[in-house]
Amino acid sequence: MITAAGHDWVPGNLAASLALSEAGDRATEVEIGYFILGKGETNGLSGGTMASTIVAALEPGFAWRGGAW
Repeated sequence: MITAAGHDWVPGNLAASLALSEAGDRATEVEIGYFILGKGETNGLSGGTMASTIVAALEPGFAWRGGAW
């Protein structure tokens, strides 16, 4: 599953994948955190990003647990 596919998210997803590949059996998972820093009423977000965030927050979420979605 791709956690996010925008240009902002690709480096973190790629770094996590590379870290897991390099770790081999020593690691089974990696957690990725994304943080938004900025000033202003929208915390530095553009109008389009803010609209996308609101729409995404209203969509159902999916998680892989116990070998099933």
